[in-house]
Amino acid sequence: MSKIITKNSQHTHKLGFKLAKKINKGDILAFIGDLGAGKTTLIQGLAKGLEIKEKITSPTFVWLKAYPFKKGKGYLYHFDFYRLNSKQDFNINEFQEYFYDTDSISVIEWANKIKKYLPKNTKFIRLNYLDKNKRGINFDKKIKGL
Repeated sequence: MSKIITKNSQHTHKLGFKLAKKINKGDILAFIGDLGAGKTTLIQGLAKGLEIKEKITSPTFVWLKAYPFKKGKGYLYHFDFYRLNSKQDFNINEFQEYFYDTDSISVIEWANKIKKYLPKNTKFIRLNYLDKNKRGINFDKKIKGL
């Protein structure tokens, strides 16, 4: 697992941009971290690296937003399970098709809440709030070159 410390939100955003070059269609990225850890900022950078022009915001109240790729077919599926309170709230069958879409990329905020339902090839990214500006970001060993 590689660890990177970002100095500010711009640095976290740039790291997301670089991450876009290291992943492939069909990948599932599971983000784990407390509020303010930089999950959405990293995903915004990732989306920019994928040339998605739309404004990326957490789908906290709708669970999922889909952003079409500008080149080729497929989507960036952006999930947010912050509001998931219990297993009764979650129905894996509603999301399976997204996780197995080989033309798209899934990014999941608060993935720790559904970890046991995620496919084995899921790549985990843990973010830690270090101080007002700094974030510690641990990348799964499956993500190479960061």
